[in-house]
Amino acid sequence: MNRFSVSLIIEREISAANGANITSQYCLGSALNFFQHVSGAAFG
Repeated sequence: MNRFSVSLIIEREISAANGANITSQYCLGSALNFFQHVSGAAFG
């Protein structure tokens, strides 16, 4: 029972880390698109 609950906690931590990773990748991509848009407007 103890080993099962530990693996459940680990799975929850991994999925939370994956969610944070997806969120940060999305924010990074949005920032990159924004900078490309701004630099395109400034230099294009």
